[in-house]
Amino acid sequence: LSNFGIGELEQRLPPSVFFRIHRSFIVNIHHIRELYRAKSETYLVMKNDLSLKVSRGYAENIRKLMY
Repeated sequence: LSNFGIGELEQRLPPSVFFRIHRSFIVNIHHIRELYRAKSETYLVMKNDLSLKVSRGYAENIRKLMY
């Protein structure tokens, strides 16, 4: 939990480690296990097997980061 909004939290976290994938999600890039597409959606699977949807606006940036 944080007293900061997600925009302010995003600014405070180091961009070399944390990446915004959705208006509601910021992830640690060291915990990403895979990136995949299902139908017209893009998803990240984290090391703890949690699957998170990546917004269209962030999908291209995360693909560049991963590959």
